[in-house]
Amino acid sequence: MRPAGLLFTALLFICIACAAADSQAPSAAFGASASAGMAPKAPAAPAAAVSLEEAEARALARSTELAILRLRTRAQARTWTLGIREYLPRLSVAFDDARTIVMGGPDSRTKSLALTIEQPLFDGGRVAARRALARAGLLLDGRASADGEDALVDRVRGLYWQALVQREKLAIQEEIRAITGRQLEISRTEMRIGAIREIDLVEAELEEARAALTIGDTRALLEERLDQLKECLGMGPEELLALSGRIDAGYRGLELPGDPHVLIAVALGNNTAVKRQELEAQKALEELRAARREFVPRISLAVTASISGERYPLQDPSITGELVFDFPGRAFPLSASLSAGRTGRKERSAGSGAEAAVLEDLGGWTDRAAAALAREESLLRKEQTVEGLCSQVRRALAACAQKKAAAALQKRTVALAEKRVAILGRQLDLGEIKRVDYMAAQTQLARDASALLESVLAVLEGERELERLLGVRAGELAVLARRWEKGAGE
Repeated sequence: MRPAGLLFTALLFICIACAAADSQAPSAAFGASASAGMAPKAPAAPAAAVSLEEAEARALARSTELAILRLRTRAQARTWTLGIREYLPRLSVAFDDARTIVMGGPDSRTKSLALTIEQPLFDGGRVAARRALARAGLLLDGRASADGEDALVDRVRGLYWQALVQREKLAIQEEIRAITGRQLEISRTEMRIGAIREIDLVEAELEEARAALTIGDTRALLEERLDQLKECLGMGPEELLALSGRIDAGYRGLELPGDPHVLIAVALGNNTAVKRQELEAQKALEELRAARREFVPRISLAVTASISGERYPLQDPSITGELVFDFPGRAFPLSASLSAGRTGRKERSAGSGAEAAVLEDLGGWTDRAAAALAREESLLRKEQTVEGLCSQVRRALAACAQKKAAAALQKRTVALAEKRVAILGRQLDLGEIKRVDYMAAQTQLARDASALLESVLAVLEGERELERLLGVRAGELAVLARRWEKGAGE
């Protein structure tokens, strides 16, 4: 070979070696970022970037369903407040103008104006029981509103976290693609000078194409999550949405107590399903008590003051009082009354009466048995709900522990993948491995780093599932965990 050809060949190999050294520098930088949390830091967010808290607040403020639910709950609360009217006296005003024509005798024409006040005195606790149940139902409706808010917050959080994961996976994949792209250029140069085979170049191009395909899939999934999040926030499809948060790849999860009974105690005090079953059991108990108290009367007092006469001004006053005893049995409803009155200065009156219906409703014979069976059923359902909740809490706690362990193992896998890439980089410099092997190792590192982000997301979602079972709001589990840890330390 001529001296000029030898010089050209030497210069070409020097250029390839410099390019290879440059291609490994990003790998070292990527390894450092992976150690600090694997996912590289997102670029500086624009001024309009939305944090997770802002996204939740915006979704809650713009939800039409929640607005309707809040209005309905407010209306029900107003109805319950106005129900105090059942304890207050009832007033009624009556006017009567009667004419009587007597053949062969004097006609009469009587006018009267009466005011009646009726006051319930005793009803066997029926109204109080109804109001207590209505109050419990109102509290449950309020809880349903809170559950609706929690469901919306869960959806926003899930979409926000998934979008962050896809965004950071995209950043990792784009960095790896830049590395593999530079390696591909070196491979093409090596192919031109005959340093590698054509199959080696094809394998390098195939590895780079796979990296590009992965980036396309991740970008499409990111756009889908952002579109779904914009729907929750009431944003139009043409509006841009930027996220200011990030997924901490070093997140290890909350330190939860190992004894599930600690969490079960919280769940039994807050879980909506348990509260609803408790209300059903209380309602069945009140119905059983009502069936057993059908012979306890309702007692009310009615006082009527009236003034009458044949012409204005009316000058004949009267006052009448009536004490009513009402026995509301279905088979034999009975009503009895005692009355006394006074008209003018000389006329006095007194009376009593009773009215009963015989076999009005034969279903009354089975009321107590049906109410007892309903009470027993409600207790069994409550017990079943409690047992199911306890099992769910235990499983969720075990799942959280398993997901934390999986995230820790995945983090170790990423650390080992970083070491492998560094070793392969040195072997590539010495010519001991193919360049495509180094590219495949970089691609595998990107996959491991992405899997770490997915593992952290699984830990976050597992803790949120546990919050739902405990009946606490989003983020409150962290507060409870610190309280438990402090109590254990003391």
